[in-house]
Amino acid sequence: MSAPAALITQCLQHDFVAPVGRYDALPNLLHIGFEEARRLMGEDPDEGPVARVMRWAQLQSDAQLKLVHIRDWHDAADPAQQQHLQQFGAHCIKGTRGAQFAFADADAANKTATIVDSPGLNDFLGTPLADALAIGVDARAHRRDGRVDGSQGQLSRL
Repeated sequence: MSAPAALITQCLQHDFVAPVGRYDALPNLLHIGFEEARRLMGEDPDEGPVARVMRWAQLQSDAQLKLVHIRDWHDAADPAQQQHLQQFGAHCIKGTRGAQFAFADADAANKTATIVDSPGLNDFLGTPLADALAIGVDARAHRRDGRVDGSQGQLSRL
């Protein structure tokens, strides 16, 4: 059996891609802006391009498609993250709407998705992203922590 294809999303969170008005102030320095948010999310984000792709992905079996979501994830109380948050403005603070995915069904019961929480600009630094992307190998043989990816209907948070 061949390895599954992979769909990797990065930072598809409200603080980065939520639609804003043409002349509204951006919520932080990393938001993609009016035009790009409209292009990605559409006039109606529940029916726009990202929503349609994610609905399609949720319907694919885990054997056909591995789904990896990289999300920016900050703890405002963590001294190690203060400089980053000051530089770019508060964004993707865990537990806030801005940190939530900008698409529905991020935890659909019929699809396994791996979520990688990234606290900085380099998503490989201090995260298990490299392991999550090891799609061409048997995950049971190559996961350092011994866990097996992909129990049906579960999100594995790395």
